[in-house]
Amino acid sequence: MPVAMVNHDYPHANDMRVVDKTNVPIEGVVIKIFDHTDFFAGLISTWVAETISDVDGKWVDPIQLNAGRSWVVYFEKPTMYGPKHIEITT
Repeated sequence: MPVAMVNHDYPHANDMRVVDKTNVPIEGVVIKIFDHTDFFAGLISTWVAETISDVDGKWVDPIQLNAGRSWVVYFEKPTMYGPKHIEITT
């Protein structure tokens, strides 16, 4: 099955970089990838992949996902950022 590499530059440069409202990067935000259907069915106790943001708000690790599917990218750092989610298609 074809795969897509997803990170802070998916689908375009810095599209999913973690920054505050004034564009200041946020370090240590947990980033989880959920199957789209599962997420909206409330099945959030397990996820497909996980990484965190670095000092520049960029993902520490890229995540390999199956291509041609819909996903939810979930961001959270308690009391600092989120929770927030973005829907993507690979």
